[in-house]
Amino acid sequence: MPTTVPTPQPVPPLLQIEDLHVEFDTPDGTVEAVAGVGFSVGAQETVAVVGESGSGKTVTALAVLQLLDGGRISRGRVLWDGTDLTGLDRRALRRIRGNEIAMIFQDPMTSLDPLYTVGHQIVEGLRLHRRIDKRAARGRASSCWSRSHARPAPQARRYPHQLSGGQRQRVMIAIALACSPRLLIADEPTTALDVTIEAQILELLRELQAEYRSAMLLVTHDMGVVAETADRVVVFYAGQVVEQGPTAEVLRDPQHPYTAALLAAVPSGETDRAEPLAAIPGVVPPLRAMPSGCRFHTRCARAWDDCARDEPPLLPLPGGRSARCLLHRSGTALQAAAVKGA
Repeated sequence: MPTTVPTPQPVPPLLQIEDLHVEFDTPDGTVEAVAGVGFSVGAQETVAVVGESGSGKTVTALAVLQLLDGGRISRGRVLWDGTDLTGLDRRALRRIRGNEIAMIFQDPMTSLDPLYTVGHQIVEGLRLHRRIDKRAARGRASSCWSRSHARPAPQARRYPHQLSGGQRQRVMIAIALACSPRLLIADEPTTALDVTIEAQILELLRELQAEYRSAMLLVTHDMGVVAETADRVVVFYAGQVVEQGPTAEVLRDPQHPYTAALLAAVPSGETDRAEPLAAIPGVVPPLRAMPSGCRFHTRCARAWDDCARDEPPLLPLPGGRSARCLLHRSGTALQAAAVKGA
């Protein structure tokens, strides 16, 4: 009798964000900073979220752990290993924060407590999340220091203001990875660092991610970082996902005019220094005055009348990709080719 080979079942993603909406109350009324965002992060996968400032990248990352200051999730789900985090109480969330999902915040100087040494902060974080004694926590903290390429002494006895920007970022990485989380959220971890330190931090994140077998959600505006680090990329604009797909494919052949414009604005070794750098005209629209139709149409070189009237859905494309653009509405090769000229 022939042996029947069972069909392999798809592995569910570690993190699944579905139709996420985040609102903030302001003196001028309620504004929606994130509008219907959805994407996933698989086990041991690195997913980069990119876009201009104000596009909703950091708000989405903070919403995963419900760390929104003054904001709230008005609709949608954040599924962590099948459990909807939006339905958990504060105590249940605290068991996940730090232990299963850790976050490296954008500015380590304001994220670290200035009143305590950095070594003390790692130890106390371990004692809080792992419920271990001080001796065991110190041993674990020393190991985290070593893995983060930071010298345990005398650096651990220093306060945050006594360290350089690169050292403070290593402290944040050590704190985030102390409990061996399954997902690391890194919110622009190389902001304000020079290119040499940036390269060291990115290499350190890759090494530690491989060692701890963690997934990573990387928030950045740097396409170079995306190219070096991410398996998949999610492009944000004005609180929405406008394109997503495998990094190499998106960078090689962008399918949304905004993605194409972002890539065109990145100088390369062949850029003529005598020529002005490419730039996207205009600015991201304010949350209180989003344009009708496609949110990018006021800045898009490929827009036509329909773009101001019809809001495009996130349309599926071949190869596991998707794009929020009316150029793909009929799926014709001619319209898709038009994106490349944006």
